[in-house]
Amino acid sequence: MRRTLLLLGLAVTAGCTDVSGIAADNVDRQVSLWNKNGFAKYSALQARLCVCAENERRVRIEVVNEVVTKATYEDDGTPLSPTQRAQIKSVNQLFDFIRAARAAKPVQFRSEYDPELGYPTLVQVDPSGEVANDQNGYALSQVTKIP
Repeated sequence: MRRTLLLLGLAVTAGCTDVSGIAADNVDRQVSLWNKNGFAKYSALQARLCVCAENERRVRIEVVNEVVTKATYEDDGTPLSPTQRAQIKSVNQLFDFIRAARAAKPVQFRSEYDPELGYPTLVQVDPSGEVANDQNGYALSQVTKIP
């Protein structure tokens, strides 16, 4: 039984990255790529990765000059409440979130980026391995320029 739990624990943590293994300039490279190829006006799908009720629902966002101007649930088009909307981030706000999370030296940190545009497609943070349910992050996809 103990061996099974140990193997299960190793399997669960295998996909996570210790923050000490992340090159500091990787975020800067991605920001440069986004600044070169990104958009001033875009739409995207975003999901919060947390132990919260709305983490299962993706949100369609519209961003103009890094301000989220619209945020609705993808599944039914319902607008987010002001409290929920405050949790939504533009691409540059996600970069700020990544920098702040890394600076706080979390126990686990993982980030992935779009290879062409540079925006974060996944950010997962576990600030403290000793506090239950404090993991959080974001998933971003379908970033599309709005004419």
